[in-house]
Amino acid sequence: MKFSIKDYTGTEYSFEDIDSLFEFLSEEASYWSRCFERASKKNDGNIPNLLNSHRRLDELAKMVGDLKADGNAYEDAQEKGIEKLSNKSAGINKVWISRLSKYTSSYVKYSLDFGFEIGAAFLDTVLSRGGVAISVGTAPKLYGAILAFNYEFPFLNGSNIKENNNVDDLSEHFFKVFEGKVKEFSQIVDNNVLEYEKARNEWTGQFAEAKDDCLHYTNSQKEKLDNIIAKNKDEMKVLAQVYEEELRLRKPAEYWRRVAKKYGRQGNFWCSLLIVSVIAGLYHLGRIYSEWVSGVHTTLGLNTVQGVIILGATVAFFGYYLKVLSKLVFSSFHLMRDAEERRQLTYLYLSLSKDKAIDETSRDIVLQSLFSRSDTGLLSSDSSPTMPGIPDVVKSIPKSSN
Repeated sequence: MKFSIKDYTGTEYSFEDIDSLFEFLSEEASYWSRCFERASKKNDGNIPNLLNSHRRLDELAKMVGDLKADGNAYEDAQEKGIEKLSNKSAGINKVWISRLSKYTSSYVKYSLDFGFEIGAAFLDTVLSRGGVAISVGTAPKLYGAILAFNYEFPFLNGSNIKENNNVDDLSEHFFKVFEGKVKEFSQIVDNNVLEYEKARNEWTGQFAEAKDDCLHYTNSQKEKLDNIIAKNKDEMKVLAQVYEEELRLRKPAEYWRRVAKKYGRQGNFWCSLLIVSVIAGLYHLGRIYSEWVSGVHTTLGLNTVQGVIILGATVAFFGYYLKVLSKLVFSSFHLMRDAEERRQLTYLYLSLSKDKAIDETSRDIVLQSLFSRSDTGLLSSDSSPTMPGIPDVVKSIPKSSN
């Protein structure tokens, strides 16, 4: 058998056997019977249901006792008896509070000492402290709330509330203590406010300092970033310019490479022809000289004026012919060197432009050197073309660019 019952506070009491239930209900009925007798002597109006619950408890105890007395029949009719007992105990939690509750002794004391209404207000207040609003529109309810407050927060224990204390003395003492606690709480609040203001000022200063540091750091990083961006823009501009220059000078460099090879082949050809002509001329002159020395008779002899004139004219023409061939050789090799220097000067110019080691003046000198006029015919002298070479260009670079 298992049976449970709840009281006015909502506390549930469970029982596993009929004996413990009968004992519990009997003791509850006896306790509240004695309380009812004490309340009847006060002559303070109608006795509340909580102090008059012994009759209901007696009835329940009698039913349990009957079930207990008829033990054999109880086993057969257990379910029916428990059902009847449950129906009889329905609603008892509205008129009964167990003597085992922690509020019972205080409730009985305040009800008998200060009045039923104050006791009821005390009990309702302590049971409703979780958030239910309590009406204190009447003096008894207010006093009951004060007693409940003292019960939950016992700073009035020093007053040792006695039975002969009247409500006026209790309320006067309560408000004195309450006023002291209010002053103490106000002092604590003031101290906390001062600490808060101090902490707030410190936090404000730290926040302002952190803000300034953050702004300074942000500005410095922004300045560095701007400088990096500007530098990168300049480098990109230089690279773009170098790329454009490379695109423009790629074809001329390729042209000068082909021209250098062409003039090299021409120079080799004219040089070979000059060597062959010199050998052939020396051979014929040697043969003529050998015949003249040996006295061999020739059709065109050197012992006549006509022979001397013809021989002199031939030698003069051959000499001029050799001079023209030599100039052609020198002109071809000079033009080949000129093309090679222009090609190398192009690569030097692009390298210096990439490293930003050349200014506008040097750039003009280089471009003038690259695209200056070259002699394409026979040279008027044996000197090389008057074009500024690579050493001249390097010397023209400003020292500050290093």
